[in-house]
Formats: sequence, structure tokens, C-alpha cells
Amino acid sequence: MVEYSIEDYVMQISLDQHIETSPAVRGGKPCIAGTRIAVSDVVLMHLRLGQSLEQIAGHYDLPLSSLHAAMTYYYDNRAEIDRNMQEDDAFLLAAKEAQSSFDRTAGLWRNRDDLPDFAAIRREWDRERPT
Repeated sequence: MVEYSIEDYVMQISLDQHIETSPAVRGGKPCIAGTRIAVSDVVLMHLRLGQSLEQIAGHYDLPLSSLHAAMTYYYDNRAEIDRNMQEDDAFLLAAKEAQSSFDRTAGLWRNRDDLPDFAAIRREWDRERPT
């Protein structure tokens, strides 16, 4: 049986105050409480784009403690969040490739048959991705 210290419970309560998950918000991704800013968004801005947590807090008018909680949540759930971010990247790449018949000069699809079926792309992508 795993025993937890009072510090573990206090940390979980603190994270619960800053991070929430709802199927109705961002597809159930963990987000900063009261916002639509996902933990993965914070990770992207901070680790991939090199923005400091202070810069992100200032730009989005967020408490710094919420951003630290988001990073703590990320490190506690790193494999799952990294996998979800990779899946999102793959979906965006597939959607971008599907738009290759878009006439950027005219701002129109060359013909209606060229319009990508994004729902079909997502279904196919969901079938092909590893579980």
C-alpha cells in the first residue's frame, strides 16, 4: 500500500485549484482553471518558444502560481501530454496537406470537389494512430 504525506495532499489540493479538466473545454484537455488555456499551451510557449512564465503571465493576465501549477502538472503527466501534443501536430500537418488545392491568390478552392473533408481526415487519422 502506498502511503502519502500531508505535503502530497497539500500539493494535490493546490494543483486542483489551478488546473481543471472538462469535456466541454478544449476537448477535455487539462486547462488553467477558469480559462481555455491548456497545460499544453503553456508547455508550448515556455519550453518550445522560450517564453518565461512571467512573460506568459503578463501577456494573458494570469497569476504566476497558475503557470507554475501548469508546469508541475505537465511534469507529473509528461508522457501523456507529450503524446497528445504529437497527435495534435500530426493532425494539423494532415489538415495542412489537405489544403494543397486551395488557390491562395484567389482565396478560393479551385472547385468544390477540392474542398477537404476534415471530418474524414480526422476519422482516418484516429484509425491509424497507435492507441
